[in-house]
Amino acid sequence: MVGNSHLGAIKEGANILQSRGELKGCDLTFFGSPNKTMESCSVADGIINANSPVVLENWNWTSGGMNQIDLRDYDEVVFVLAKQALGTLPLFAKNAQTTNYEIASLSQQMIGTIIRSGFDDWYMKLVLATARQATAPTISHIGIPSKTEASPMAKRHLAPLQTASADTLAKLRRQRAIVAHEIGKISKAEGVRFYTQPPETMEAFQLFTKHEFSTGSHRLSQTKQAHGDDDYNHMNAAYGEIVLRQWLNGYVH
Repeated sequence: MVGNSHLGAIKEGANILQSRGELKGCDLTFFGSPNKTMESCSVADGIINANSPVVLENWNWTSGGMNQIDLRDYDEVVFVLAKQALGTLPLFAKNAQTTNYEIASLSQQMIGTIIRSGFDDWYMKLVLATARQATAPTISHIGIPSKTEASPMAKRHLAPLQTASADTLAKLRRQRAIVAHEIGKISKAEGVRFYTQPPETMEAFQLFTKHEFSTGSHRLSQTKQAHGDDDYNHMNAAYGEIVLRQWLNGYVH
């Protein structure tokens, strides 16, 4: 599993499952480095290279002494880097600041274009480049969670939805279905399995993560320093446990 700081929750979740004997027959290796440090990575001859002393150091301790990712050594390479596609839904709203919260009536083609634009970022380029280099392992993308419902941005979006009309909620469901369909098309074209964020980790409207999954989260570091109370982006071991179970069960877009 390859990722940024959000890999920390997955790693802690794996420790829980391992302690319960639920990972028998599954050998996980973690290659993590926080923030945008992995922007230096490249793929050549079936090997993901760090190309950075910082990434090398972080990979060394998260993986237990390894400094490169040879795709031939794994059955599956799972990325925990880019945002969940469904987490972009609030960006489709025409007006997210007012109580009207009118969901934009975007065409399927436009939604597909918006999603595709996210694949121009370095992290998705790394995922796609790896898929093109891979001959044996499955390439998957779990992604990072949406912000929690307690974040200021989430509150702006969720408050108006409490009294939204049936038509507005129907538009929201339609957009979610179109996003899933478009991600499925990209998955087939690029050879990457895209996992959704587990629905049980999200609030009722399935836009933001339940805040309980952020409480007690730790930084991806050897000291496991806790995140602050105002961190709405990083999740805890309970979240990681659920994500891993979803991955083990193969629940994808």
